[in-house]
Amino acid sequence: DDSSYFLGDVQGKISQLVVFHDDQEETIRNAEIKGSVSMNGSIINAALKQLVIIEPMVELSGNLTMDSHTPDITLNLTGKDIDVDATRRVALALSGGTSPVKVIFDYLRGGTIPLITFQSEGQTPVQLGDFNNISITGKLVQGAASVQAIGLDLTNVIADVRTADGIK
Repeated sequence: DDSSYFLGDVQGKISQLVVFHDDQEETIRNAEIKGSVSMNGSIINAALKQLVIIEPMVELSGNLTMDSHTPDITLNLTGKDIDVDATRRVALALSGGTSPVKVIFDYLRGGTIPLITFQSEGQTPVQLGDFNNISITGKLVQGAASVQAIGLDLTNVIADVRTADGIK
């Protein structure tokens, strides 16, 4: 029914969350989340208004939108003030070390990301993780990066980064 409407708010705090991956323990401390879920006709939207984690320091916002009449799904995330070293361990643990998270952190080795946007779209949730569907724009400061395929390691990197046609 296209006349259906629903709106709900979500809010919560986590003082500590321990995640295990490859026999390693990673801890998230002092997380606060605010968001909403809405349905307006065939459109379902989950909005992450704010996710702030103190350890590792991460601030995220974004939304996930699905249309039940079409198989289209879009995911948009914005991150601020991300500590690459601290975030890598937790992100890999939460993702199970799966792509594209692993691929991104194979290149990023350290530094701070003052602002990053992540966008993906697909027709199924699995397709959101397909490298060809992902677009990332961001800035790295005081960074470290590695291109293992050619044995290149960089330090003190200041760079604007933009993927084109997915992540290769």
